[in-house]
Order: sequence, then structure tokens, then C-alpha cells
Amino acid sequence: MTNATLTAGHSTAPRTLRRRMPVARIAAHDVVRPSELSAEARTQLAQELYVLCDEIFGGPNTRPLAEGLANGAAGDVTLCRYFDRTGRLVGFTAALLAELELDGAAYSIFRGMSALLPEFRGGQTVAGFWARLLIQYRLRHPRRHIYFFTPVAHISSFRVFAKNLPTLYPYTAPTPEALRVMRALKTHFHYGTVEGGDEWLCNRAAWTKEDAAIDRRLGRNDVINQFWKRTNPHPERGDCLLVLFPVTAANLAGGLVKYAATQLERRLGLSGGRRQMEGVRA
Repeated sequence: MTNATLTAGHSTAPRTLRRRMPVARIAAHDVVRPSELSAEARTQLAQELYVLCDEIFGGPNTRPLAEGLANGAAGDVTLCRYFDRTGRLVGFTAALLAELELDGAAYSIFRGMSALLPEFRGGQTVAGFWARLLIQYRLRHPRRHIYFFTPVAHISSFRVFAKNLPTLYPYTAPTPEALRVMRALKTHFHYGTVEGGDEWLCNRAAWTKEDAAIDRRLGRNDVINQFWKRTNPHPERGDCLLVLFPVTAANLAGGLVKYAATQLERRLGLSGGRRQMEGVRA
């Protein structure tokens, strides 16, 4: 979940004067499984996550959210923590795994949550962690139905998914199978509905505090942002867009190729010209 209030529009500055706000660099990271920590270490982890979440999030669920990730109440959790050059915790991403049955078939469902301080957003920081995690799990379970399914609170997270994945529902037109799985999982995880909203919406009662400067950097009026604003018009209320994608070899490979190309373009300074070419996939 990331900042929830979006400021969009076209810049009137001359093209030569437009500059993308720099993303602060993460200096180090580590991966921890709270279930493998001592009780004392889990208590310390919960406090660290709470302090960070309280700075980033609004809404009433900040402390239970942090404690649930640290003490196991949220399920099978893997955490990747991000630090700046001084060793300060500046963000984390959490992978939550549930193994369950749907219509008599075995499914593995990954859900995710990311929290980054505003100056560290927009750099596709968490993509590498998720790529490794999902590829390793897919290789261990080649015949299992595996999906990623999670509420997304902010455009920055949605953009990472939409720009890189060949198949991402509902950005990709949902198939009957995708709708069936989404509806079953939405019920299973008690995500509820948003009155008068799209069925791909839920309300998680936790959102991020406004940071207009970061939102302007992410506020390009391309088709990804247009889709987000059309489908989730009120993120400031805590409304989240549910995203679903199959963890298949084709989707992972396509995502890795697209991600690598995007990173290369960034290094070469070529990404600006492609922004208006990003389209909704049928």
C-alpha cells in the first residue's frame, strides 16, 4: 500500500525543462521470516514495522497491521526490509502465502503488501524480491494452481504490475476463469465490496498519507493512470483495487523481459518517449 491521493495532469513546462523527481536509493536489504524468529525478536520487529507504518499510513489499522505481520497472525509471511545508507528502515514488502482448495483443486495464493517512505517510491524496488520468490515457488510446484492476489492502494504499485506483466487482471480484460477465482478469493479473504463500485474494489480501512510532490511525479495521464482513476476513483477513502495474475512460466518470463527492458531504458535515459505507448491489454 502506498500513498492514496493522486494529482494528475499534463505539465505546461517546456519539454527540455521537465525533470523526473529523483528516487532516493535504497542502500541495503534483508529477508526475514517472522515464524523463525524468537518471541523477543518478533516483538522488536512489530515495533519497527509499526513506527514505519505509522509514518506512512493513515486509517485505524496501522498497529494491528504491523503486529499481524510480525507475530504470525497474518499467516505464512516472508518480509524483505529496505534500509538507507544510515541503516534506517525506510520500507518493506511482505509476501503472504495461503495454500487452499477451490472447487476441489489445490491452489497457492500469494498476497502482498509494500510500504515505502515517499522519497523511495517509483523505483520498482520490490520487483526483484517478488520475481525470485515466485520463480522459486513455481519451480518447486510445477503443476499447482498459483496466483498472486492482493488489494492495491496506490497508483505507484499498480503501475509496476501493469507495465511489466503480460497478464494482469483486471487491467487485462478478465476471463471467466479469472472472475471465478477472484470472486472465490475475495470471499475467502473477507475483502468485502465497495457500495456502488467495481467488483474488483474492496475497502481495507488503511491508506497512505498525502504527499503531493510524489503524486505529481507518478501522475502522468497515460492509459495506466486513466484505467486506475476510472476503476478506483476514491482511493482516499481506503478503496483498493484487487489485482490478480497467474504465476505461470509465460507470465513470469514476460514480466522479467519487460522489467529488464525498462531498467535498461532508464539507465540509457530512453523511457520518457514510451510512456504514452503503454496500453490496456485485451
